[in-house]
Amino acid sequence: LSCKFKVEEFDDIKSGYRIKLTFDENPFFENTQIVKEFFLGNAEPTSTTTEIKWKPDNELVNKDLLIKDFPRDDGAEGGLDEEGGSENDENAEDLEEADDAGEEHED
Repeated sequence: LSCKFKVEEFDDIKSGYRIKLTFDENPFFENTQIVKEFFLGNAEPTSTTTEIKWKPDNELVNKDLLIKDFPRDDGAEGGLDEEGGSENDENAEDLEEADDAGEEHED
């Protein structure tokens, strides 16, 4: 999948900018260009995005994604379980509890 991107500032950079992603024909979606615009202005920042026109059977947003456990890059056991969580989630919770209690811990 080939992609080129370009960032364009609005006439007044303080008002916002857009990011354009341009794709070659691909098996995933029909769009050849997807644009994300960021409006900064004086109010709360907002953004808009081109709607992705997915090809049949490639709409990732609506698929039931089942991720099997996979080896980590560092060789340790772990990865994601079937619910998308990590075996290390419990360790992270333990570390957060230790931090809240002011305890020291090893990483």
